[in-house]
Amino acid sequence: MIIDDNYRVLAYSHTFPFPDPLWQQNIDQGYSRLDFIQGIKKMLAQTKPSAQASYRFPCPVSPYQRLVARLYFQHELVGYVVMFNDQQDFTVAQQQLLPRTGQVLSDLLGRAAAFKDYQVSVRAQLLSDLLEGINVNAIKVNAQIVGYTVPQSMCLVVLKAADRLARLCQKMRERFPEALVVVYQERVVALLPGSLPTLKKITWSDLQQQLQCQVIVSNCYHDFFATKAQYIITRHTEKLSLQLQDQAQLLFCRDYYFAIMLDRIKQRDVLTAFIDPGVQQLQQYDLANQTELITTLAQYIRCGGNQTITAERLFIHRNTLLNRLHKIEDLTGLDLKDSQLWFQLECSLQMQRLLASLNR
Repeated sequence: MIIDDNYRVLAYSHTFPFPDPLWQQNIDQGYSRLDFIQGIKKMLAQTKPSAQASYRFPCPVSPYQRLVARLYFQHELVGYVVMFNDQQDFTVAQQQLLPRTGQVLSDLLGRAAAFKDYQVSVRAQLLSDLLEGINVNAIKVNAQIVGYTVPQSMCLVVLKAADRLARLCQKMRERFPEALVVVYQERVVALLPGSLPTLKKITWSDLQQQLQCQVIVSNCYHDFFATKAQYIITRHTEKLSLQLQDQAQLLFCRDYYFAIMLDRIKQRDVLTAFIDPGVQQLQQYDLANQTELITTLAQYIRCGGNQTITAERLFIHRNTLLNRLHKIEDLTGLDLKDSQLWFQLECSLQMQRLLASLNR
């Protein structure tokens, strides 16, 4: 069995079954048992670092024999290779063979980038395991080992950049010392602990300017083990921002929730049936007459019916806005002063925008 220096099970033999049921549990949960971790720490304290030696490793609750050798990659301790035996003792040949086998394995795994991020801290590994969906109990054990207190409230921040990922990691750790930060799927992912009021005080636009990359921010959430789901939502947000040709470098997942739900609907023709006929009519009118009534309606709803702010955001005179609003009402028969219609119209506009992006 190969175990990294965070005591995570990386690989194990499939040719012969493991005789020890305790170690079968390790395989199932993906992490070493606490007694093994404590034994390893004791071994490290009592022996000199060496890639040439192997050590018998007794277990007080198991009759099976274990032999352990250190694994080194680029002169750094990155894990351990463990040999299991039945109740017979290991031979001298086996004791000599295991560290040599470990050297070969270290080289092969290093070439395969299995230890590419071996410098990652155990705290960061917690986040990586959350994103991978590792067994919940294993993560709890690992959190206990490193003394990490699971936050009551948190948010996930994903940084997307073409390069500089290691540097971005470092910047996030300096800015948020309590955060878990890791490179995952060619993105920097950070779990920031904090209450909703605390997280709201973060000036995200300033952070984006400092980092000079795309920043995607999840909603605040309270279930530590929902982190994988939150990450999936950030990736959907990233995908839809490209699909909708949104050039923003600071994205909030909450702004894309409705679009994400719509995107999950497989039958696109169903979405068309839900679009308000008035909105469909305005779209046809804009195409035929080169007008901007759809844009005007969308901005008017976003501004909560405030005509002054709507005109300012559209860079038009207030009288021009009033003429457009009257035209919209004449064409559709809608009463734009009825705020109860706004949600229905906003949903229609979102569906229309999504469908238009799919047809590009």
